[in-house]
Amino acid sequence: MLYQLSYRGLRMHIRISPIHFKIENARNGTSKAVYLFLNKSIVTMRITPNGPQMQIVLHTGAHLTDEDRLINCLMKNSSLFQQHGANIPRPAGYRKLIRTAMNDTSPFSASSTFSEVQKAVIGSSKADRHVISNSGFFGTEKMCFGSGELYRSAETRIGAIKNLFANDQLEMFMAIRNPASFLPLIFYNYHDSSTQERLLGDNLHSVRWSDFFVRIRQAFPDLPLTVWCNEDTPLIWSQVIREMTQIDSTVAFEGEFALMHEILSEGGLKQFQTFMEGHDGLTEVQTQRAIVAFIEKFAREDALEDELKLPGWSQELTEQMTELYDADLDRISEIPNLKIIQPI
Repeated sequence: MLYQLSYRGLRMHIRISPIHFKIENARNGTSKAVYLFLNKSIVTMRITPNGPQMQIVLHTGAHLTDEDRLINCLMKNSSLFQQHGANIPRPAGYRKLIRTAMNDTSPFSASSTFSEVQKAVIGSSKADRHVISNSGFFGTEKMCFGSGELYRSAETRIGAIKNLFANDQLEMFMAIRNPASFLPLIFYNYHDSSTQERLLGDNLHSVRWSDFFVRIRQAFPDLPLTVWCNEDTPLIWSQVIREMTQIDSTVAFEGEFALMHEILSEGGLKQFQTFMEGHDGLTEVQTQRAIVAFIEKFAREDALEDELKLPGWSQELTEQMTELYDADLDRISEIPNLKIIQPI
C-alpha cells in the first residue's frame, strides 16, 4: 500500500504491505485528496421494500488501498458508533450474500436474497445509517483495469446494489490511488508476462480516475460520492471514519491513529502517544503537522523496501503518470455531488 503524505508543500510516500513500508521524498508541490461516494445502477428486476428510508454507505475500496484496515477499525468501535446512529454489520455476514445477489438475475430467488441481505446488513439495528465495506464490490483485483478503463463493471454492480436497497439512500465512499503505483502491482500480481506486455501497450497516459467517476455520475446523477487519495490516508484517517459514521469531531474512538502503529518505530510510537496524550485539544491542522513530523523522524528503517518495477515501466513513465494524477484531482473536484476529503 502506498501512502503519499502532503502537508504545506511536503510530500512523502509510504508503501505499506503486510510487513514493509516505503518512504521516499518526492518533488514539492500542492496535493489534493479526494473524497468519493458510490453510485447506483440498473438491474432487470426491482424490489421496493416497505419501511422508512435508511442511509446505506458503501465503501468500495479501491483495491490495494486500506486492505480492510478501515472496516476493522469500524468494527472495533461498532458499539460506540451504534450509540451515535451508525450500524457496522459484520462483513462476513453480507459480502458473499451481496456478491451472490449482484450475479443473480432469477426472479424466483430475488425475494429471498433481498431478505437475507437486509437481515445481514440491518438486522435488528435501530440505526438510520448502515456502513458496508468491500473492495471487491466492483469485482476482483484482476478485473479492476482493462482496455484503458478502471472498473468497467462498476455501473452494473452499483445498479444491483441499488436494487437491493431500492427504498434507501445510497452513498459511496472510495479511496483512489496513483495509477503509477496502483497498476504495476495489479500487472505484477494478477497477469502473466504476455498479459503484462499487452496491458503496457495500452495508453497508460490516458488512465484517469476522473473518467471513472464521470461514468458513475452519468449513470447515477443522484448518488452522493465521497473520495479521498489513499496517499493522504495517514493524515485524514479519523476524518474518513467520521464522515462515514457521521459522528461528531468531539467523539473519541479507538484507532484514531491506528496507521501510526504500522509506520513508526516502537520508540517513535511511544513518543507519539505520549505527545498526543499531553496535547489534548489539538486542532486538525496541528494534529496533521504532528503526524508528519513523527513520520519524518521515526518511520521504521527496517520496513523500507524498494518500489516494484516491471519491464517496460520506467521512472519517466512513473513521473509522468504521477503528474497526470495530481492534475486529475482538479477535474474530480468539479464533478457534481462529489465530496473530497483532503489534508487541511
